[in-house]
Amino acid sequence: MVKRILAILIVCMLVVSAASPVIAVDTTSAGTVARKTLMELFTATWCGFCATYGPNADRAYDELGPQQVILLRNQAGRDGLDTEETNARANFYGVTGVPTLYVNGTYAYLADYSAFVQKIRDMNSVVALFQVSISAQVQDTTSQGAATIEVKSLTSKVYGNLHLIVALFEKVVAYEGGNGVKTHRFVVRDYLFGEVGEQVGLAGFQTRQFSYPCVLPNGSNPGDFGIAAWIQDFSTKEVLQAESAEIAVAGQGQYTVAASAGEGGTISPVGATTVDGGKDQVYVVVPAAGHHIQDVVIDGVPAGAVTLYTFTKVQASHTIHASFAPDAYTLTVTPPVYGTVTKSPDQATYTFNASVTLTATPAVGYTFTGWSGDLTGTTNPITITMDADKTVTATFTAIPTYTLTPSAGTGGTITPNTVQTVAQGGSTTFTITPNAGYHIAD
Repeated sequence: MVKRILAILIVCMLVVSAASPVIAVDTTSAGTVARKTLMELFTATWCGFCATYGPNADRAYDELGPQQVILLRNQAGRDGLDTEETNARANFYGVTGVPTLYVNGTYAYLADYSAFVQKIRDMNSVVALFQVSISAQVQDTTSQGAATIEVKSLTSKVYGNLHLIVALFEKVVAYEGGNGVKTHRFVVRDYLFGEVGEQVGLAGFQTRQFSYPCVLPNGSNPGDFGIAAWIQDFSTKEVLQAESAEIAVAGQGQYTVAASAGEGGTISPVGATTVDGGKDQVYVVVPAAGHHIQDVVIDGVPAGAVTLYTFTKVQASHTIHASFAPDAYTLTVTPPVYGTVTKSPDQATYTFNASVTLTATPAVGYTFTGWSGDLTGTTNPITITMDADKTVTATFTAIPTYTLTPSAGTGGTITPNTVQTVAQGGSTTFTITPNAGYHIAD
C-alpha cells in the first residue's frame, strides 16, 4: 500500500498513571528468557550512503529473523518521512550523520556487516533480565482499540533509571526520495510516550502493566502496522529487552497453522500454532548438515525451496510442510596410468557421509606408490568419506628389473641357458645338470 507520511494520521495515547498497577511480585529465581535485540537505524531518503549501507540492517533482520531481532527505521534530517520525535530520538543518541545504527543502545558500524551481526549474536547469548509482552487489537469497523504492555523483572536487582519506550511503526512505506530508494521497512510513525518514553519503577521480580487506547486512520489496514516496546537503562542507554507485536483485529477470530518437517532438517515453529486473525506468522526452514531443502508445501501447493515463509494477515487455517533431500557428491578418480582403481560401491553420486572403498591394482611390472588429491598415504584398499565433492589420484611406478645371464662350462648344462629378466624382489630358477662322469665343481 503506497502511503505518504503527510496523508497518515495516527493517534495513539498512552494512559499510565503515576501509580500503575502492580500485578505480581515473583520471589522465585529468574528464568531463562531469551534476549531480543533492538536495531535502531537512523537514515534519510536523500542520503546516498543510506541507500548503500542501509540494506545491511535489513539483511541482518532477514538473516537472524524476528525471533532474535527488531528493526526500526528512524527517518531523520527533514527527508519527508521524518517526524519531530524521530529527529529527537536521533538527538537522544547524539547522532550527527546518517546512516547510523545503534544495537541495543550501543553504536554499531553499519558498513561492517559481520561485526555488527556478531554483536547482535553476542548480546542475544545473554539471559534477559526483563520480559516484555505486547497485546494490541483494534475493532475491524472503527479501527479503535487498546493495547497492553506487560513488563516483568527477572532479576532481584533494582534499576533506578529504567524507561519503557513504545513505538508505532509501519511495516512497509512506499516513498522515493533523492537517493532512489522506493520502499522502506519498519518505519517509526510515532513514539507513544515521546522519544524517551516513560520512566518505570520496577522492583526485583515485579510485573507491571501499561494500557493505552490506540486509534488508526480510517481505511488503514491494521496488519500494515506493528508496535515495538523496549526497556532501556537511561544511565547507560543500554536496551535490556525488546519486543514487537502486530495489531490484531477484533472479531476476526483465531486460526491454526500446522507446521511439520521431514527428515533432514527443521521448521520453526513446529507443530500447531494459534494465530490471531489479521496477524502474520513467520516460519524458518533450516536443512541439516549434508542436506538441502527439497520443497516447502503450503496448503498442498509447492512453494519451492524457500528458507523463510510468511503467512500474511492470516484469515484461515493453514498447513506448511518442509521436505529435505541429502546432498549428492561426486567422487572423481583420475584415470590412472599403469594400473586401475575400483570404487565400492561404484555410483555416479554419493550421499552425505557415505563411505567408499578404493582399491588400487597395478599393471604387470608396476607397483602402487600412493594416493593424492583428497586422499594421502599408501594404504590400499582405503576408505574415503563423502562429505563434499572429491577427487583422488592413484600413482603407480614401474618396478626396476635386472638381467641374469647363465653359462655353463664343459661337462654339464644350465637350464634355461638364455638371458633372464627379473623384477626387483622377484626370483627365477636355474637347473644345473652335470654330464656323465662329471660333478658340479662350483
